[in-house]
Amino acid sequence: MNTKLVDAIGLQTHPVVLTWADAAPEGATQFKPGRWGCVVSLFATVAAKGRVAAFDRRTYGCWGGGVGLGFGNCYESFPGGIDGFCHFLADGNEDSEEGRRVGEQVAAWGDRDMTDDFLHGERYLKNAEVTKRFLEAIPMRDIPEGYVVL
Repeated sequence: MNTKLVDAIGLQTHPVVLTWADAAPEGATQFKPGRWGCVVSLFATVAAKGRVAAFDRRTYGCWGGGVGLGFGNCYESFPGGIDGFCHFLADGNEDSEEGRRVGEQVAAWGDRDMTDDFLHGERYLKNAEVTKRFLEAIPMRDIPEGYVVL
């Protein structure tokens, strides 16, 4: 589908519109409830190709994606809560008894990469305190509608 906008600025992909809705449009691509997925991947592989994608509070894919889409502070539901997420993004959870206990639960999911990252950290930020300051700076929005549609 070509539009005047696509032609005028020479886009190689379709522009993506993000809107809120009370229901997912029929035929919209969604992640399965409770399953991990990357929000950006649906922007690139679905919406930018002219198809419809939708997210709700059970199908936002990952915790950061849920926050970015406006589903509130999804880090609260991360394994080990906000503290678990802060260590995950930084130096890992294996140094605390609680972190190791939650790490065993994560390992039971069968995802070795997630387990390794949970225990040893993704190392995106220096430490959990820096991560906490980062999270405090993120605006947490909780949209009134049930779906974000691309």
